[in-house]
Amino acid sequence: MVYNRADTEVAPMFELGFGKRPQEELYDLRSDPHYMTNIAAEPAHKNTRKHLHDRLMKILVEQNDPRVTENPPRFEHPPYAGPVPEEWKQENAKGVESLGTSR
Repeated sequence: MVYNRADTEVAPMFELGFGKRPQEELYDLRSDPHYMTNIAAEPAHKNTRKHLHDRLMKILVEQNDPRVTENPPRFEHPPYAGPVPEEWKQENAKGVESLGTSR
């Protein structure tokens, strides 16, 4: 799939598997049980999107999710995002070594 991603028949499937996800996704599982058509941007679903967004934000705030309650959220900085600092690698190397290499 990776090597043939420019092929017109492969490109849509490549995008589904490896592309960036949109900010909002909404699917009508009665008519689209395989989640193939994102209807979030359709005006007819504006109220549903708002209801689900508000419900999600309420839960995230109640659970003290850092992505909502921190500014900036810790997940936007190393070691969670971007390059991992050498000192973090060194501090955590023992834990990784104890996991072993056998699978």
